[in-house]
Parts: sequence; structure tokens; C-alpha cells
Amino acid sequence: MSYKYLLYMLTLCFASCKQLEIKRINKVETIKSVFYNNQIIAKGNIIDLEENGISDYGFCYAANTEIPTIINDRISLGATNKTGEFSANLIGLQAFNVYYFRAYAISNNVVTYGNVFSTEVFPNSLNINLDSLNIISSKQINLTGSINGIGGLKLLDFGYYYSFVSNPSILSNKNSFGTLQKDTVFNAKILNPIIDTTYYVKAFARLSNSAYFSSAEKTVRVNSLKISTTSVYLDGNNKISMQGYFNNLGADPIQEYGFCYSTTNALPTYNDSKIVLNNPKIGSFSATINLTNETYFVRVYAIVEGKIIYGQVQSKSF
Repeated sequence: MSYKYLLYMLTLCFASCKQLEIKRINKVETIKSVFYNNQIIAKGNIIDLEENGISDYGFCYAANTEIPTIINDRISLGATNKTGEFSANLIGLQAFNVYYFRAYAISNNVVTYGNVFSTEVFPNSLNINLDSLNIISSKQINLTGSINGIGGLKLLDFGYYYSFVSNPSILSNKNSFGTLQKDTVFNAKILNPIIDTTYYVKAFARLSNSAYFSSAEKTVRVNSLKISTTSVYLDGNNKISMQGYFNNLGADPIQEYGFCYSTTNALPTYNDSKIVLNNPKIGSFSATINLTNETYFVRVYAIVEGKIIYGQVQSKSF
């Protein structure tokens, strides 16, 4: 073998070795997903990366779009210079849609994607409750509701609705509070309710254009004050006994109540003689006066918000 030939072979070998230098590139993969508690838990893996690392990585996803990119929704996990597995919870999901997602990595404004996975979103742990209905006054009912287990869902609307018959329609008297993406407790007011009318109330959440979830039904009724004069009679001590009855105390505080009476006015009022009583309760109440005349006209009264409410007149001659 000549010296020149040997030199040629060595030169060729060195040239070939130089051409085989390996340049590292970003490589990511989507490895699996789990749908749990209304969340898509996506997992990926950074298999390799460039020498300068990755400026951003995470998952991109979209509903009913089979090839999602970073211009769709994405969860960014920031920069990294390490390989290995990573995971994230996808959020803002609308129920009953198929979501396609894949891992991505960005370096020098170049995006590298992993393989595509898909999962259909079926809500499975959403709780909607109407927790309380409290009568504050004849003009206001306070309502408290709660929604739990939202996970990664985006509710299109939530609130409450009511009717005056059981099992109300979602279309009747609905009060909406907008979109929701986290568990919440909400408060509301039903103002100027119709007195002596039963309200059938439910809380609701709208998951799609046509899918609503509702709570169990609760009822509330603002009753008016009902007071009646039941009897007037002479007791054994030569006293006149007057009897009244509260069928209902109503929703507003009773400022004063008792009996008004007259021996001449067949329709006694607060400006005639009266007996003022305390501590109103559902049921009967009574008062006595000395007998001084032959005929008495008696009726109960109660004052609520400055307004005098009377019961019927009972009269008795002795």
C-alpha cells in the first residue's frame, strides 16, 4: 500500500466522522390522559431537547378540532432545560364535547408537537344545591345556592328559577349570573314576593346550549298577618273576657297588638278604648276589663310597619 493511498484513506475517514456529528432537537410526545372529576389530566414527555433548552412547553387543546395548535387553548408550563414526563389539568371545558389535545414545545420560535389524544367530556361529579330560602320580610326572600365539583368545566350559565307550581320549568322566572369555572356559593334575593303564594324554587347550571342540571326543589311562602276576634263573654268575676287568635304572624315585626273596644261605636278603632298586649305568638290570646255597660263592641288589632290591621267585630250585650 502506497503512502499516498494511506493518506487519502485517513483524510476520507476524518471527513466522514465530521459529517456524523449529531445535532440535538426538541422532541415531545403525548403519552396518556385521564378524565377524572370533570377534568382532563393530560400527560406528556420531553424525550430530547436542543442545547439551549425549551422556552415554553405544555399542552394545546380544542373541542372538535382534530389537530389542535398553540393558537387554540393551551396550558403553558414555562421554560425548561430538562427531559422527562410532565402533566397538566385542562380547563375551560364545555360538557359533551370531544377534546383533542397534544403536547408541544417551543424553541427559537419553532413549535414541536407530540401525538394527538382525544377525550369526550361527560360530567360525572357535579353537585348543584339550593341550600336555603329565608324570609327576611314581606318584601324580601334571601336565597343561597352552591355548585361543587366543577373541576375543569366551564358552565355557560348558573343561577336559580321558580314558579308557582311544583317542578317549575327552566324557562319560568329564571335569574342568571353568567359563566362559571370554579366551585362557588352564591346569594340572591327575591324581591317583593307575592304574599300568600307558594314559590317552588330550584338552582341550576347550564352545561351546553341545551343541557341544564338542576337542584332539588325547595318551597317558600310569605304569609300575611292573619288575626281574628274569636269571642266576647262575661266570666265569673263580673269581668268581660275578650278572646283573639293569631292564625299567622306574617313576615314583618308586629309593633303592637291587642283589643280595641267601645260601648257606642259598632266598629271600634285604635282611637277608641284599647288594651295593648306584648309578645305575639301563633294561637290564642286574651284580655279582661270590668263590666260597666250593657253592650260591648270588640275587635282585635295589630300594627305592622305603621299600618293597623283589624280583625272582625264581636259584640255582646249583658
